[in-house]
Amino acid sequence: MATDTFSGRIGAVVLLVCALAALHPARMGAQMIPREAPGTPVPANASVAPDTGDADDAPGAKFLAVGAGVGTPAGISFTAGGYLAPLFLGVSGGYWGTRWNGFQGDIGVLFNSSPGFAHGISVVGGVFRANPVIANAGGAAKETDRIVHYVGAAYDAYLSGFYLQIGLAHGRGDYPNPQLLMQFGYLFAF
Repeated sequence: MATDTFSGRIGAVVLLVCALAALHPARMGAQMIPREAPGTPVPANASVAPDTGDADDAPGAKFLAVGAGVGTPAGISFTAGGYLAPLFLGVSGGYWGTRWNGFQGDIGVLFNSSPGFAHGISVVGGVFRANPVIANAGGAAKETDRIVHYVGAAYDAYLSGFYLQIGLAHGRGDYPNPQLLMQFGYLFAF
């Protein structure tokens, strides 16, 4: 029963973070610049940066990223994603033998995307398998195969190479619902 209350609180926090991220006027990190009316003269002492035309600095920049992290779905997972504003596509997973493996796919919407910062929400689906050896009080060991297939929602954030994904999923298998999804690690962007 305590697990249900804890899971409910985690779910409420995830929903609150997603709502705040979507409604925040600065889009959690985007710089708010006041707009001048067309034809407004620029003061003589103002410095204006020249337009370099560099598309990588524009909001909504597109980039690919690969790396590794810790968490769902495989404990230690390899991750690849495409930040293709306004969409995010990603896969993560790992295979550490028949005792520990998993795979997850993500598709999401980005609120903000630039080479140094991106965040949004995504729909995730995946499978996780663990086959631990459990010893009873008498010392006899027994293998128990545990598997779950899940679908859920998550908040994703990328900041200068570091990434975080946190969310909730519902699945069928050997683990109770809802299930906490969490990944964090480092991605190399190119």
